[in-house]
Amino acid sequence: ALGYLLKPPGRRGTAPPLAPLVLKVTIYSCQRLPNNNASYDIADVYVSVAIHGTPADSREHRTETIDNNGFNPCYGNEGHGTLFRFDISEPEVAILRMASWDDDFGTDPMLGQICLPISCLRTGVRHVPLYDEHNTRFKFASMLCRIDIEEPA
Repeated sequence: ALGYLLKPPGRRGTAPPLAPLVLKVTIYSCQRLPNNNASYDIADVYVSVAIHGTPADSREHRTETIDNNGFNPCYGNEGHGTLFRFDISEPEVAILRMASWDDDFGTDPMLGQICLPISCLRTGVRHVPLYDEHNTRFKFASMLCRIDIEEPA
């Protein structure tokens, strides 16, 4: 189907824009990540967390690499998670992308990802499914994370 996507109501002047916010994302672990590598190498997994939106809002962070564990890599101090903070001035056009990668020499192959509009996020601990680069859902792959949304100080 061909078509177009309207700007958010705040950008069209039909509603007030969403207020700026602070987004905190804590990555706890990934589960059952696929290994698309042709060799039998066990994945060395890290997670990148990025905001895609206006140039002022766009940022990317990554966790540490967990060596030889593509089944259930856990992040942070003893599984307490790795926290990332994003200051977002225009949440109606921002998208959160969380992706798991295999830390290899050269290019790092993506193991799974999810992209979510900031306006659709809800606070709390979430088990989110992961998708491949063609937006096909992996049957069992997921990521455990916590989402916190706050007002800027």
